Amino acid sequence: MYAVIVGEPGVGKSSLVQRVVQELSLPVWGLVTRKGDTLDKATGGFPVYLQHLSGDGQEGQRQLVAYCNKKQLAVHKEAFDACAQLLLQPVPAGHLVLLDELGILERVSQDFCTAVLELLNRNLVGIIAVKHKDSGFLNQVRGHQHCRCFRLSAENREELFLQVLDFMRGELNGQHN
Repeated sequence: MYAVIVGEPGVGKSSLVQRVVQELSLPVWGLVTRKGDTLDKATGGFPVYLQHLSGDGQEGQRQLVAYCNKKQLAVHKEAFDACAQLLLQPVPAGHLVLLDELGILERVSQDFCTAVLELLNRNLVGIIAVKHKDSGFLNQVRGHQHCRCFRLSAENREELFLQVLDFMRGELNGQHN
């Protein structure tokens, strides 16, 4: 099963995910979204990357998936398609799946969306941060039979951390809650 952390922008989804991952002390495999800190003059936006976590503790292949600013997005479908191929690879035994963070950029790549949903169908344990947006893909993730959603707010941050940690430990020990 997957713990799916849902919340508004800036509420601390990625921070909560990282705290849980650190507390579990397991190797992770998956994708992490990273926003670049240098404005691209040609697009007027900041680069957004998907970084593959190979499972050996190393960050692997990095894909530039978009440039974003407050007015527009320039999304690279081919980069999401390449990341889809990474998600279809076998997950090493004993690894925690991590997808941080799924949002609306992914909708440009049906291959990526399909790969995420196929990953959710595998008998794995993972944690996913999902933007609080309404899209067909994100609704499928949040409503997936192998996902349990946790709604994060500024007020419940500490309590939710303990709930998610308890859920993840139960899943890893085979005690499906």
